[in-house]
Amino acid sequence: MAEEVGARGAEIHYTLLADFYYDHSTEGDLGAGKKWEPDAKSLETNQCAEITHLVIYPPTSEGVGLDLLYVFPVIDGAGIEEYVLFPGRYEWNIQPFPRNCVGVGEPLKLGVPGEKMLLNTTLKAIDSIGIRAFAGASTITSSFRIQVFGVLYNGDEALRSVYGDRVYGEGQSEELYDAARNASLTVTKPEVEVAVDNFDMFVGGVRQQKPIVMPFVRFARNKKATTQNEEYEFDAKAGEAEKWENLFFDYDAREALFIRYLGVRTTDHLKYLGVKIGDRVYPKPRMFRVDTMNVMNFGLAYPFLASDIPLFHPLPRLERGYLIHNAKGRVVVQDDGTSVSANNIVVATAGIRVSL
Repeated sequence: MAEEVGARGAEIHYTLLADFYYDHSTEGDLGAGKKWEPDAKSLETNQCAEITHLVIYPPTSEGVGLDLLYVFPVIDGAGIEEYVLFPGRYEWNIQPFPRNCVGVGEPLKLGVPGEKMLLNTTLKAIDSIGIRAFAGASTITSSFRIQVFGVLYNGDEALRSVYGDRVYGEGQSEELYDAARNASLTVTKPEVEVAVDNFDMFVGGVRQQKPIVMPFVRFARNKKATTQNEEYEFDAKAGEAEKWENLFFDYDAREALFIRYLGVRTTDHLKYLGVKIGDRVYPKPRMFRVDTMNVMNFGLAYPFLASDIPLFHPLPRLERGYLIHNAKGRVVVQDDGTSVSANNIVVATAGIRVSL
């Protein structure tokens, strides 16, 4: 049974909010390009839920990942793949079971309940919690599971025990600060009364007023081979990435992205990973080196550990985040002088998306 927050001042209890299992023995193969959307988990009247993270148990066959390509949450019936799109493959998993993580950090979380409320991009649900998953170019021939974790609040008083009577409003602000460029964006929001029926108007909710502040999670593969010694930008319009894997952001003053996490799977002949804003790459002077002992690796710990050991590196958190606002920004990689063929580079990033 799901735990709930109790009386005012009680501790926050994290719990399993929803559990979605694709049972291959009863559902059969999931065909290439097909969608799986199980029945959503409905919340009871006067309940709301705050989603902190997912755990993905990808399909495998004899220790090799099958082609579960995309996984994203469906909150109160709304798909949010524009904001949150997790990789589903075993080798790329950024949401593994926490005890299967090695190295620095922990599996990606969307936010922390009750902390920095204007930037707490946990997903907020008042009606239902669901997921959609898509197979890639190959059929999936085994079972997989996706679990959703967070906090369940039962009634207005339980919610107010964490958030008080009102949130946001006059005098409340948070800053997204890019120290590398001395650039910043101040976030404010209209006041919202704390009540279960209003929880989807909080940051991370699908009914919030502008500015809309949401989590951002995305990954991408190189749709084309890299050009020797040139930056590769994962620009979907240029044919360098699939539509939902676009990592090229041409933002005006009304849009912003703050990149807090960044990683790339280790692969032969890949040398650099970074963020390019305007005509400059970061970190200076030549981005992250990822050709030897790649500290930016994410997902399966291979090739640092044997491929049959199910341990995973979390998506690396950046020491300093990068703000893309009223500028062109993108995730970039570069080879070592030998071209990397298509679909052999996998990058992932996460942060905060703001629509002003």
